[in-house]
Amino acid sequence: MDVVRIQGGRPLRGQISVSGAKNAALPIFAATLLTEEPCILENVPDLSDVRFMGEILAELGAQVERLDPHTWKITAKKISHFAPHKLVSKMRASVVLLGPLTARLRKAVVSQPGGCNIGPRPIDLHIKGLKSLGCGIRMKKGYLHVDGSTLRGSEIFLGGRQGSTVTGTANMVMAATLAPGVTRIDSAACEP
Repeated sequence: MDVVRIQGGRPLRGQISVSGAKNAALPIFAATLLTEEPCILENVPDLSDVRFMGEILAELGAQVERLDPHTWKITAKKISHFAPHKLVSKMRASVVLLGPLTARLRKAVVSQPGGCNIGPRPIDLHIKGLKSLGCGIRMKKGYLHVDGSTLRGSEIFLGGRQGSTVTGTANMVMAATLAPGVTRIDSAACEP
């Protein structure tokens, strides 16, 4: 193991550019589905998962433009509620589409997410949260069907055996933004 030794006594000087984080960019891409207004996303990391999310949004009907390697313009005026397996299966984070699609269109059909090589990562807390917001949910032929026709603000408990869920928290925040009423999330993830 390498060792980094820092000896004090001198002030630090200089500048560093901090790149955007994939785990922040993917839910932000999904959040663009909540509005018809154009959204400009800057400082986006140039990664395959980000490009896949751009492809998924385009498949849903959003206009997706890559203005430069780290800047995207997304306009989701007319979108579909159906996220197909051929794209969604490429990455686990695609589950974050459930919240904004349900909030905006009051329905979502999203293939079971894929792409995770570190073992099982259940989406039970996402489902539990959506049910708490009044949604009907069923699984059919590998697709999660969400009926958000009775979407409403509610109390949601997102604690689980392995703690809270970052993506599940993002999903519930997005679903709640367009739901009538007030939503309170207990055991929400607190990561920045």
